[in-house]
Amino acid sequence: MGTGFHLYAERLIDDKWYTLDEWQTELLESGGSYLEQKTQWYIGGRNQIVYYELMQGKYFPELKPKGVPIDCCREIRERMVEASEYHSHSYITLAELEAIDFNKPVIYAYGTAGMLDYLEYKAGKFPRTRLYIHNGYYLMYDADCINNTDPRPIKEDQVDNWLDNLKFDGVENPKEEIANWISAGDYKTYIRDFQKIELTIEEFRKTPIAKLLYYLLYNSQRVLIDWQVSLAEYGKEFFVDCINKLREYCNNNGIVDSSSVRFVYYFDN
Repeated sequence: MGTGFHLYAERLIDDKWYTLDEWQTELLESGGSYLEQKTQWYIGGRNQIVYYELMQGKYFPELKPKGVPIDCCREIRERMVEASEYHSHSYITLAELEAIDFNKPVIYAYGTAGMLDYLEYKAGKFPRTRLYIHNGYYLMYDADCINNTDPRPIKEDQVDNWLDNLKFDGVENPKEEIANWISAGDYKTYIRDFQKIELTIEEFRKTPIAKLLYYLLYNSQRVLIDWQVSLAEYGKEFFVDCINKLREYCNNNGIVDSSSVRFVYYFDN
C-alpha cells in the first residue's frame, strides 16, 4: 500500500496550540467513528523527495523528525499516537520553513545523455518527467542506459549507412548538409564527439537538419553526466505549495508572527 503522509496545521493563541483544520466525523463499518480533515494541506501524492527529506532531514537538519510535540492540540495528538506503525513524527513553524532556502540545488542526479539531452544539459535544463527516484536521494536518468555508461561504439560503416538510407524532408543530401553545417567538415568525427558542440539548444532547434542529427545521434554516442536539483523543484508539493498555503492563511487572518503557526505531521507504513 505504500507510505502515507499526514499533515496538519496549528496556530498558537495565548500560549496554547489550536488546530487550523476543519474536521468531519467519518463512520466505520463496525459502528464506530473517527475525525478526519475536511481539506488536505498536502495533495502531492507519494513524492519520494518530500517523504525522504521530512523523514531524515538529509539536506536540511532543521527537518529531522522531532517527535510528537508535547503541546499540540488534542485533535492532532490523538491522531499521531493512535497506531504503532506511525513514525517520523515532527513539527515545524512557518518561520522555520521560511528561513530555509529550498531553491538551493542539493540533490545529486546522474545518468547518460544523447545529443539533444546533452544540449539541454548545457543549457541547465532537465525535464522533470525524465527523472525518477533511485535509492532514496539519488535521481536516475535514462534508466535503460545506467549499466552502460560508456559511449556506445560506432562501426566504421555505420554513419555512412545511416546517411545513405535516411529520407528526410527538406534535406536532399544529408552528408553534404552535415558537412556544410559543421565547421570542421568532418561529420563522422562530429557525430562521435558531439560533446564539443558550440550551439545552444535554441540554435540547434532552428537548424534545418536538427531532427536528422537528433535521429542519428540519439541512438549512437551517449555520455555520463551529473547535475543537481532543488527540493523546491522536485518536492514542490510540500516545499513550495504547502508553505504558500500556510503563508496565505496568515495573510488572510492578520497573523504577523509566522512562528505562531506550524505544521505537525507523521508518516505511516
